Amino acid sequence: MKFGYNSKQYDQHATVISPYDHGFLYGMGVFETFRTYNGQPFLFERHIERLANSLKTIGIRWEPQAERIASEI
Repeated sequence: MKFGYNSKQYDQHATVISPYDHGFLYGMGVFETFRTYNGQPFLFERHIERLANSLKTIGIRWEPQAERIASEI
């Protein structure tokens, strides 16, 4: 499994979270898991819309950039 963070991809064994991370300490965060078929994300637009709504709901001021996310997937 691969993870994307700050436009870089990491193997699952290289991924770590700081014990001082706000999301880790307080349980605040948003994530989306993208299923792909033949290298293409399934229902991509719905994922992006849900991600944007979830971020807004919990007060994280970050606007997902669909093109950037698609290129990372």
